Amino acid sequence: MSIDDNERTSECCTFHPHTTEIGTFAISEDSVSPETPFEVSLTLNKQGAVKSAAMTGVTMYMGTIPVQFTQVDTHKWVARIMVGSCSEPRMVWHLNVDIQYQGQARSVFYPITVSQF
Repeated sequence: MSIDDNERTSECCTFHPHTTEIGTFAISEDSVSPETPFEVSLTLNKQGAVKSAAMTGVTMYMGTIPVQFTQVDTHKWVARIMVGSCSEPRMVWHLNVDIQYQGQARSVFYPITVSQF
């Protein structure tokens, strides 16, 4: 299932859940490939707002990729992401998200492994 500018859904992401102190991330694909779009959801434990987000390479620095989240229900936010390929067969990225949560600015990250195979 994918999302675009005209279609937003709260049911996109079920793979590789990652729980933080403020909520849970999940991804739309069991295996993520470079140069192929995928979705990430963030379900907050309580109402909050995503202020900014970006992907940053961990295995190899490849710059910062801005990420735009869209709120799909009271506690759930979804983003469509695509990363470039590199010389590494497996690349770890961090999705860094800045959130306004319970009146405080918070930052959380979600590690995402991208494989060329």
